[in-house]
Amino acid sequence: MFCNNCGKENPDGTKICGYCGKEIITMDAPNQTYAVNQPPQPAKPKFNLKEKIESMDKKTLTKYGAIGVGALAALIAVIVIIVSAATSVSLKKYVAEEIEFTGINGYGTASISDFVDYNRLNNDIKKESKINTYLGTYYYNESDVRDYISYECTSEENGKLSNGDKVVVTVTVDKAGIKSDSGFSKKLSGKKTQKFKFKVEGLPEGTVIDVFDAVEKVTVDLTNYSMVKIQLKEDYRKDYVQGGINVQTEGDYIKVYGDDFHSFSVSLSTVTDNIDENTKSLKLHVSNSGESYFEYGLAFAETEKNFDVTIIKGVKDASFSQTDLATLNKRMSTFAADAFKDKKYTLEKTIIFYNEDTSYSRISYFYKVDDYYYVPYYENVKQYGNGGIVNIDEMEADIDGFFGYYTYDSIGDYKTSVNFSYTSEYEINK
Repeated sequence: MFCNNCGKENPDGTKICGYCGKEIITMDAPNQTYAVNQPPQPAKPKFNLKEKIESMDKKTLTKYGAIGVGALAALIAVIVIIVSAATSVSLKKYVAEEIEFTGINGYGTASISDFVDYNRLNNDIKKESKINTYLGTYYYNESDVRDYISYECTSEENGKLSNGDKVVVTVTVDKAGIKSDSGFSKKLSGKKTQKFKFKVEGLPEGTVIDVFDAVEKVTVDLTNYSMVKIQLKEDYRKDYVQGGINVQTEGDYIKVYGDDFHSFSVSLSTVTDNIDENTKSLKLHVSNSGESYFEYGLAFAETEKNFDVTIIKGVKDASFSQTDLATLNKRMSTFAADAFKDKKYTLEKTIIFYNEDTSYSRISYFYKVDDYYYVPYYENVKQYGNGGIVNIDEMEADIDGFFGYYTYDSIGDYKTSVNFSYTSEYEINK
């Protein structure tokens, strides 16, 4: 048997412990147990919240009240996070981790055509609807999240990117639209406008060519539907060290040649609209500056450039070169001397007839020959913006039956009776 006091084992029937000298108490019932070497434990008082609160002073009560409010707020925040996690998804999970850069170093372009994985995003936020048919269950949902998301590359240098540059893809989300669309069971978390930054890398070094250097001048003929003519330099050729590339002119074309690819032609077009006789410059654009040239390691130094423009317009007043007019008058005198030889003739008037709509102009000379008027002329006279007559060295005087002669009596007031089908006229001199 064991001592109730020290717990040492004693022979059965022992009344006094041989170890501690204390009396060994024998159990009265078989299921009765005693805590060995444990002093009696006092009973725990019951906690009364009402009494506790009433015993606190006002300051202590306010302190515990604040702690309780904070704990309640924290609990609410945890609940909101749990609920939000179940009803929304993060857009960041569905955008590309990296984007593609094409072109060459210094003239690169960021490609963001597949920046958002719409298919996966749709599957994750759609509310699936179904109908039962005799062929089985058919699932449908016409809602598409791409109707509520747009994105663009906002780098100002896109198209002229270099390795190490930073580009930003800005994604705009119509959160209200997604929330109101019954086809979606979840919404997108985060801001309406979200930005994702990327570093440009992997662009190879290439050759930059300047095709505008092959342009000699640009003219606009206002008498011919404002036709623009881009005149190229004759026998122009420029060689580039890298890849044996050269740019040269061949007639009206700019050709690019290289050792490792076939040649291609570069065409130029105008960007400027509303051209009139006061136009000072025009902007030309490389019309076929597609990314295919990047495959050859090429880029254009410029795809647009301003050029001083030469305006051609019809002659209709005294703004043309008096020197050039004197040249035409002298040439007409020679023509008249040959046409009216052995006759007495007098130059009465020199008139410019012109059409306001097309700026078509004709300089007509009224010669009185006996009882007739003969009217030789220069056809389709044009002038540059500086007043010079266009192609003056190639202009020749002419005379025909309709414009050739009129009787002296019928000529009358030539300004009204002689009809040249023009809307206006300008008298130069006698």
